[in-house]
Amino acid sequence: DGSSELASSATSTSQLLEDWSYLLGIPNTKLR
Repeated sequence: DGSSELASSATSTSQLLEDWSYLLGIPNTKLR
């Protein structure tokens, strides 16, 4: 199903953003 793949992709993308923000020392609150 395409919609579940899209949701999975969005989840991993947001997880990547959180990982990078942590590595770069950026509080997650600035991304939201």
